[in-house]
Amino acid sequence: RLVKVLFALGTEKMEENSEEGDRAFILRLPPAYAQRVRAMIEANNFEGLELRIDPEKTTPGFRGRPGCFTIGAGTPQVENLPASLCDLPTLVEAYRTIDGKSGDYIKTCDVSQIMVVHEDIEEAKA
Repeated sequence: RLVKVLFALGTEKMEENSEEGDRAFILRLPPAYAQRVRAMIEANNFEGLELRIDPEKTTPGFRGRPGCFTIGAGTPQVENLPASLCDLPTLVEAYRTIDGKSGDYIKTCDVSQIMVVHEDIEEAKA
């Protein structure tokens, strides 16, 4: 079972004059890794986290665009996990409140992809 860790880890700022706004993706990790990455994010420590995507659209026998999610890059405890970048069937708009309490929502970003990190390569091909 995969666990959603963070919404918008990959937020990238668009040009100021762009009508598109911010773009983000959903990151899903196996539970054991999700806890580690969540702790790193809460500590605002992104050191050692790397995400690489194959620029090719598809690879035979692989679900989505293949990639690699690395935890602990540059350390002896480095772990490379296979990942799949998949396009969502539609654009999802994400909203939030300014103060976390009121019912007034503002649009924060558009989500069009999901990055699924797998424990092994066979799971990624399933």
